[in-house]
This record gives sequence, structure tokens and C-alpha cells, in this order.
Amino acid sequence: MRVFLLAIILFFSCYNSSSAQSIAVNNPVYPESAFTAEELIQNVLISGSSCADVSLTNFQENPGGATDSNQKSWGYFNANGSNFPFQDGIILTSGFARLAEGPNDDGGGNSAGGWNGDTDLQTILDNLYGTVAVTNDATVFEFTFSSNIDTVDFEFIFASEEYENEFECDDNFRDGFAFLVKGPGIPDDSGTAFGGTNIAAIQGSSNVAVSTATIHLDPTQDAINGFLCGSEDLGINYFPELYVSNSNDNLNDIPTQFDGLTTVLTTTTVAIVPNETYTLKMVIADRSDNGFDSAVFLRGGSLSLGVDIGADQVGINFNAACEGETITLDATDNTTATTTFEWQQFNTTTSMFESFVPAQVNGTLDVMVDGQYKVLVDTGSGCIGEDSVAIEFASAMYNDPMDIMVCDDPSGDGVEVFNLNDQLAAITSGQTDVMVTFHTLQSDAEMDINNISNPGAYTNTSPSEEIFVRIETMLSSNCFDVGSFVISVSDQTVANDPGPFLVCDDATDGDDTNGITVFDLSSITDTILGVQDPTLFNVSFHSGGVDANNNDNPLPLAYTNSNAGGETIVVRVENNSDVNCFATRNISLVVGELPVLTTPVTLRQCDDDTNGVTTLNLTQSQSELSTNSANETFTYVDASGTPITDPTAYI
Repeated sequence: MRVFLLAIILFFSCYNSSSAQSIAVNNPVYPESAFTAEELIQNVLISGSSCADVSLTNFQENPGGATDSNQKSWGYFNANGSNFPFQDGIILTSGFARLAEGPNDDGGGNSAGGWNGDTDLQTILDNLYGTVAVTNDATVFEFTFSSNIDTVDFEFIFASEEYENEFECDDNFRDGFAFLVKGPGIPDDSGTAFGGTNIAAIQGSSNVAVSTATIHLDPTQDAINGFLCGSEDLGINYFPELYVSNSNDNLNDIPTQFDGLTTVLTTTTVAIVPNETYTLKMVIADRSDNGFDSAVFLRGGSLSLGVDIGADQVGINFNAACEGETITLDATDNTTATTTFEWQQFNTTTSMFESFVPAQVNGTLDVMVDGQYKVLVDTGSGCIGEDSVAIEFASAMYNDPMDIMVCDDPSGDGVEVFNLNDQLAAITSGQTDVMVTFHTLQSDAEMDINNISNPGAYTNTSPSEEIFVRIETMLSSNCFDVGSFVISVSDQTVANDPGPFLVCDDATDGDDTNGITVFDLSSITDTILGVQDPTLFNVSFHSGGVDANNNDNPLPLAYTNSNAGGETIVVRVENNSDVNCFATRNISLVVGELPVLTTPVTLRQCDDDTNGVTTLNLTQSQSELSTNSANETFTYVDASGTPITDPTAYI
């Protein structure tokens, strides 16, 4: 049996504008359109019908439909090549079923019928809203059945012309429907004369029935046309996330005439006793008025009363299998030792189910690849039960990105803001249909809790912090991978001032007076780095600030200045772990002029004792040796090259 979870997000993808075609309702092109109500139940709604004993006991329709097929309030629908989520099934309406055909281009879903309502559905809606209002135009399929499986549920979509109008905000105009089941072991909690349980309650709710009020209204919504829409306290959630608009002013292009409808829903699963007799009543009706019809679409084959091999596991249901795992399909429930099995797989080329080669005849089948699978179960008593299921495999793989390091700001507090979303491209590495969340704990990532709410502006809690990542396929909440990367704040990079770098002019270029020489820039890197570890930083020199900021066109360490007398260059100090963590500073290169000596100077002093020895002040010659002596330093040596320690008293 195909049991769809309330996979809310997914079914929006079904309602896209990829097809402008309409569903077909009671169209003679499809032979099922000629089926009686009992035949529709037996041959369209139920899968494995040869193993179920079904009998229609109560049937109510628009009386005009008995003689005019255009006024039938029920019938067979087919997706007819459109993008409707169900390929085919049964439609029950509170108007004329044919008016359900799309597109939604007029008020065609307003048949203004006029036949009886249903007291059981009225009771359910009155109890829900706390107001009393009669129902009208009820269509009822009530039948008994027995089955050899132990549960019953099926898939449906509720649609209404009350949506997108102010009438949904009025207590009186709130159409709804019910699926009442009664029999052995079923609690009598519906409050109706029929008894039993209403399984058309929203899964996960406290027995909240599906209607135009419980699905779609926003309790914070303002008044619409004078009606306090959603302001009353019904004690319910309103489940607006289960609603899809089909109004004329949007682009959803759902191929029906109804203004709004629910996503694909599943009735509450009810446990039944195999081979016991149960009664199921399906009823839909207008409330208070006779116009603005509503409808319920029942997916063909979704009520399985013969064999149950489980629900479809596909991306559209948000429950795809995970790549690498084995899915075991089991058809052995309620079978005997003489039961035989035949497994088949859908061939996309022939569009038919075909038996495996070699044949698979066990009660279970292990599945590891995408496909549609069917089982035929022969109990030996004339009961050939069957069920089919679609399996898709999905995956999500974490790819390790580079760690993130940023420079500390001048505060030096080790705290900065990180954009974790910058890692998404590397983590997903081209994967589609995946979602990524960031967490501070690995256990949180594995359990999918406490994700970082502001990944685009996350403030670290320590200078070096590990961020954990959960990447999950959007086709299943069970297929995920977890990894991590590190964010860190490096110490602020500093470029210290070495002061003017002075080099004397020389003749390396053939002229020691032109102000051009070679600077060994490596000789000042230690001064520029200061106490910073030279193994952690890269020092480069550039002709200007633009090149330095972009780390372009580094100068050679043996650099020849281009401007006579010197120039200004820019040094860049960069953290080896983060190219964005750098500092720059201007460096002044100065070429010093060589001193110019005049013709040798002779010092003369009288010998007062005729011994040829006296004390001389050699510094007296400096002003004659150089015209710039005040700005120069002189050192003296004797003829042997020995330094003269006191040139002011040279003997």
C-alpha cells in the first residue's frame, strides 16, 4: 500500500507550471468513466481488490446526475497528461464533478446545486467550529469491506472554490469532508450517528478535521471584506503550510478549476482485524450555502485491502531511500505456507511490469536500485493480491572545504564575524536537492538540532573553533552526511617601521655620484617583522600601495632605485595562513652622497725645540678637506694604516 506522509514541502513541486493541460473528469476517452460507484471503489480505489470483499451500502449523489452525466457529483478523474499529483482516482464533489476540470479561468466550480446534506458531516463541522450550520449537496460513498491485512488508509487532496474568497472567513461557509470508519476495534469518537472514527483528520493534530478553515487560514491575518478571518479561537493550528493557491492571479497553473487545494494528504492509519467486516463512509458537502463547491480527490489504488508492501519511498514524499542501503519489501503478512509470490519490476521501455529474470518468488525482495516494484500474492484460495511501490535512492555527501582564518581587528580580542555560507559551494560541490546546516556540536549536526541561525554573520566564541556541518538531501530526512571545518582568528599582522633605509651611492652602475644604487631589501625584513615569527609571515616589497594591497608585482630583494637620491616603496607583511590578513607600510629608500675631498691639505707647525717632534690637532684640516665637514664624520689613520685614536693630539 502506498502511504504518503504529510510531506508538505514536496508537493509544491508537483504544482508547477510545466503543463497547461487539464485533468479529465468522467471523460468517455477513459473506460473507467462508465464505472458504477461500486466498480470505482472495487477497481480504481482499491489495490489487491480480489482479496477484498466490498459492497456499496449507501450512495448519495446529485439527483440530476442520474440522468445527465454533466451533473454527476462524483466519478472518475485522470491526470490526462497534466501535472496533477495523482495519475487517476475517484472524485466526490458538492457540485458537478465535470466542473473540476481546469484550468482555473472562471467560476466554474460554482454549480449552485440544491440537494440534501449529511447530518454526520454537519455534526463534525459543528463540533469543530462551535457553531451550527446545515450542510447541503452531500455526495456519499458508504461501503462495507473485509480484508486480509490489518490497516486501512489512503491518499487524498481536498479542493474548494471557498478558497481565495471571503467566504472561508465566515463561520457558516466552511466546507469539509469526512472519512468515517467503524467496525471491530475502532473507537467510537466521531460524535456522529454513524459512529466510528473520522480518519480524515490532519496527521499530527488533535483530531482536527480537514476543511477550508483548518487548512489555509492564518490566525494573524487581517479582516477580509469585513470578516474577521482567523481571529476566532478554534484551538487549532490552521496548517497554512498544507495549502496551495490556484487563484487566477498566480502562476501555479494547477490543472483544476478550484481556487485552492491542499497538498497530498494521507488519512490517519487505522488498525483493523483481518477478515472482519468494516464500514467506511466518505462524504463531502457544502456548509450553509449551495454554491462555491468543494471536492475530494482520492488517489487510485491508494486503499490497499489485499497486500501491503509498504509506502512509496520517493523524493516527492520526502522519504526516499538512502544510497547504499538495502530496502526489503515484505509481502508475507497474513499469508500461509501454501502462499506463492511473484515479483515484477516496471520496464520504462515497454511501460509494463515484467517478471524478474531469474524469477523472484520469495516473500521478500531486496531492492538497491531505483524503480517501481510489484508483487503478486496467490493464497491458493482464488485471492490474487497485489501491491506496487516506487523506490528512489538519494544521497548527500559532505565535501571538505578549506578552513577559514581571518585577521583580528585592532581590538586584539580574537573575536570576528564569519560568513559560513561562503563554504556552501565547496561543501555541496555541485550536488542539487540538498540543504546544509551549520552547528557548534557534532551531536547536534547528527541529530539535526540547534543549527546556527545566522550563518551569514556568525561570531566565533574562541580564537579557533570547529564548525560542524550537516548536508541532507531534500528527498529524504534520513540521508545525510556530517563533516567539519575550522574557523580561527589570527593575531593582527604588523608591519613595523624600519626608518629611512640609507645606502651610500657607489660605482656599481659606473657612476658614484648619480644617486642610483642597489638596496638589499632582505636586510630590513627582521626589523619590519619585529617579534613576529618569520616562519609564519611572508614579506614582500612593491612600488605602490595598489600593488601591495593586491599582492601584485613584487620587487626583487636586490632592488635598484629608479629615482636619483632615493624613493618610497611599500612593504606587505602577510600571514601565511590567510592572504587577507596583511599589513602594509611605506619604506623610505635614501641614497647618500659620497663626501668630496679637496686637494690634500698640509698642516704646518713651528718646531720650538728643534727635535722635529710636536703635537698636532689634525681636525683643523677638516674645513679645508671638505666644504660639508660640519655634516661629515672623519676618521684618521697613520701611514701604516693604524687608526689614530685622538686626532686632536697627534704626536
